[in-house]
Amino acid sequence: MSTLSEDLERQKRVLQNAIEHTLEKIGQEIILPALRSNYEKSSLKTRTGKLLNAMTQRSASGNIFAIEGNTLTVGVDTSIIPYAKFLLETGSKRHSITPRTAKCLYFYWEKMGGYVALKYVNHPGHAVYNLYEVGPDTIEKANELIRETFGSGAEISLT
Repeated sequence: MSTLSEDLERQKRVLQNAIEHTLEKIGQEIILPALRSNYEKSSLKTRTGKLLNAMTQRSASGNIFAIEGNTLTVGVDTSIIPYAKFLLETGSKRHSITPRTAKCLYFYWEKMGGYVALKYVNHPGHAVYNLYEVGPDTIEKANELIRETFGSGAEISLT
């Protein structure tokens, strides 16, 4: 026969599992499609698709979003694209780019109409791309899923 404290502990684990499952579902079915949509609407050029992959796909270590307790944290997998933090969170100031191991930088420059080899380039910097902002419709979809699972009084809050 189980004690009251064992029953409460078991119910707590069941509830925690339901919360984590619901947050996983919100991340996969609601948040990630919203991020993909934001990316596709942005002015970011898509050459390799690495940034989109870093934002919306599972990494070797798990999800690009973390579930801890009752919190879903969305981020970017910087192991896929190390400079993603500068694009999505901080932006960058004007700066020079120089080669680390080669004698020159070699790349296709659309403006020049071909490949160029340069000892350095002066990058103009850029503002933050707000790809993580989600609209009220996305929040409402998440709240609908939460209410389906936990009842009419439950809802998500974004911070």
